[in-house]
Amino acid sequence: MSIANFDPRLITQYNEPRFLIHFQWGNSEKVYRYALVESIEVSEINQDTKQKKDEIGLSQQEIWEKKYKWKIYLHHIHNNTVKKQVCYLNKLVRKIRRNLNIKRKNNGSY
Repeated sequence: MSIANFDPRLITQYNEPRFLIHFQWGNSEKVYRYALVESIEVSEINQDTKQKKDEIGLSQQEIWEKKYKWKIYLHHIHNNTVKKQVCYLNKLVRKIRRNLNIKRKNNGSY
């Protein structure tokens, strides 16, 4: 894998903001994916500290945990809940079909 393909300086080739960007740091074998989480007006963020008023005194990790971590958690929970609901509905449909087949068989209309 070429590190040059994930050079952060390549971001200048885009005319529009990206939803996902990928970087490789130094000689790392890992690629880091960053997702757009917010668009901020220049007047609402300190250009030196890169913090908004409600973030002053917080580390980058604390800001991420306070504002964005729960969204990832909710997305994960939502996906698992949907999968469980689909699984339950599939089981219910199979049960209903079994019961219908038994009734038809008992009524002689099977």
